[in-house]
Amino acid sequence: MFIVVAFLAGGNVGLLTGILCGMDGDSVLDAIRYGGAAFAGTVVFVFGLLGFWYGFQSGET
Repeated sequence: MFIVVAFLAGGNVGLLTGILCGMDGDSVLDAIRYGGAAFAGTVVFVFGLLGFWYGFQSGET
């Protein structure tokens, strides 16, 4: 479930970033590049956040 949440959040952020980048007049390649970077960054952030939360809840250090 954590993986699905991370990828859904990353997909939404990446899509919105790509759309906004394309609306600013950048090329399609730049929009794809920025959207992909936002997707990857969001997935890594959510994995880290959920991992921290899980470790805190389970009492492991």
